[in-house]
Amino acid sequence: MGIGPRASEMVRIEVAFLVVSWIAVVLRVYVRTCVVKAFGWDDRWMLFAQLMHTTNVICATGGALTGTGRLTKELTPESMMMALRFWWICYWTYCLTMISAKVSLGLSLLRYTPYTHVRSRRITYFAIWISVVIGAAYGLIAMFQCKPVRFFWTRAIGETGTCIDIHVIMSLTYVMSAIFAASDFSFAILPVFLIRGLTVSRNQKLALIPILSMGCMSVFPILHMELRIRMG
Repeated sequence: MGIGPRASEMVRIEVAFLVVSWIAVVLRVYVRTCVVKAFGWDDRWMLFAQLMHTTNVICATGGALTGTGRLTKELTPESMMMALRFWWICYWTYCLTMISAKVSLGLSLLRYTPYTHVRSRRITYFAIWISVVIGAAYGLIAMFQCKPVRFFWTRAIGETGTCIDIHVIMSLTYVMSAIFAASDFSFAILPVFLIRGLTVSRNQKLALIPILSMGCMSVFPILHMELRIRMG
C-alpha cells in the first residue's frame, strides 16, 4: 500500500529532525564523556529520551506506511489494524520522550543553579514534577482509553469494545500542552536570572542565555503531537 501525501510529509519532517537530534545527542555524549568527563543523570535522561524518540519515529513511520493519514475507505481492515497498533505505541513512546526530555532539561538547569538560589531551584523542581505527573497521567489515559486495550486496533476488524471519545483525548492534549508550555517557559526564563549574577562579560552572558534557554523549544513537539492526532 502506498503512503498518503500528508503522511509522507510527516515522515520526511520526523526523519529530518531525528537525524539532527541524533547528531546533537552524539556530540553531547562525546563532550560529556571525553572532554569534560562529567556524564551525569541529565545526560542519561536525555539519551533515554532520544531512544524513545527514535522508537516513536519508527512507529509513526510504520503507521504511515500502513494507513495513517489516509481515508478509511482506502484501507483494508488488516492494514488499518496495523496502523492503529503503531499509533497506540506512539502514544506512550511520545509521553516517555517528553517526560524524560523535561527531566533532563530540569536537571541540566539545576546543575548550574547555585544552592543559594532557593526559589529558582524550587521552581525548577516543581516544573520537573508537574511535567512528570501530567505526562504520565496523559500517557496512561491514552494507553488505556479503550476497553479492552486491544480494541484500540482490533476495532478495525470488527471486534467489540468501547473507547474514550477522541474529542476528550484532544481536550486532554490541550491541557497537557498548556502545562508543558508553562514548564517550558520557566525553563526558558530562569537562566536569565541565573546568568545575571555571573561575573563574566556582557557578551558572554548574552551568548549563554539562548543555550540555557533551549528548553522552551520543546513546546514544538507538543504541537506536532496534536497534528498526529488529527491525522489519525
